[in-house]
Amino acid sequence: MPERSSNTEQSKKERHADEKEGGESFIEWLKLHQENNNGNQKEEALSPVTSSQLRLWYLSQISDTHFIAYNIPVALQITGSLDVAKLKQSFVKLVERHACLRMCFPVFDGIPSQCVLEQLQPVFIQSVRTHEEVTDYIHKRVKIPFDLENGALFRVELMNLSNTEHLLLVCFHHIIADGWSVSILVRDLVALFTDEQTLAQTRA
Repeated sequence: MPERSSNTEQSKKERHADEKEGGESFIEWLKLHQENNNGNQKEEALSPVTSSQLRLWYLSQISDTHFIAYNIPVALQITGSLDVAKLKQSFVKLVERHACLRMCFPVFDGIPSQCVLEQLQPVFIQSVRTHEEVTDYIHKRVKIPFDLENGALFRVELMNLSNTEHLLLVCFHHIIADGWSVSILVRDLVALFTDEQTLAQTRA
């Protein structure tokens, strides 16, 4: 299926700048709130966030710029006839397989917790785009912030450029995925779509 392309170098620089800028204030905030970081017992599905998730959550609260700096876009070029219904079903199976795609981060008393939803129906958007507008359109789409508290923390859009040219844009928030896990998710998506009988045991 698809050739993967992503523009990550600029995103890395932005994330490094965000982390440096937010570092001292994050430490101060953590000191004020760490006594309450035992999770909320009202929901069995809740669990404490990791230190890296907590940092990403905190940085996302600082400003809109920081919020979208941690969006990870992946663009997959697809040529030829495409079974859209099968592609949608492949995403449903992918979400069932990988718990990270069902994560959200509800907040109680100013502290986020990690919650893995039992079910999550992926939102699959289809649009028709021209070659001339697609680049600017993608730039706008990847800047849309995620709702960390309620999810979902990934988005899927299929852009039809012609009857035989398609661009699949999947955008993840860094709080649920990184470069390594994104590669696993893409690999499994391809396997599900192409009816490969065996999937590797590794999960994102």
